[in-house]
Parts: sequence; C-alpha cells; structure tokens
Amino acid sequence: YNQTRLKFENGIGSNTEISTAQSDLSVAQSNYILATYDAINAKIDFLKATGKLQ
Repeated sequence: YNQTRLKFENGIGSNTEISTAQSDLSVAQSNYILATYDAINAKIDFLKATGKLQ
C-alpha cells in the first residue's frame, strides 16, 4: 500500500491502484488476524490433548 500511495503522490499511480492496494491490505490484515486466532486455538487444543490444560 505504501509503495502504491507514493506512486500516486508522485503522479505515477492511479486512484484505482490506491483503492485496490487498500483493499488488498485490509484482506491481508484480516487473514493475519484469522490465522493468529487459528494458531491460538490449535495450541489450546494441543494442550488439552496432551493433558497440560483441562
């Protein structure tokens, strides 16, 4: 996103590129949060399965 924004500010990129980059960034951030949540749940399941968490 930052690179696309810089291109736009320098007159090289378009408004559409900014919108697409912002959307892609939002999707990536959402995917990161979901993956972190899944990893935490997997660790909890593992700890329960090994008897380290009840």
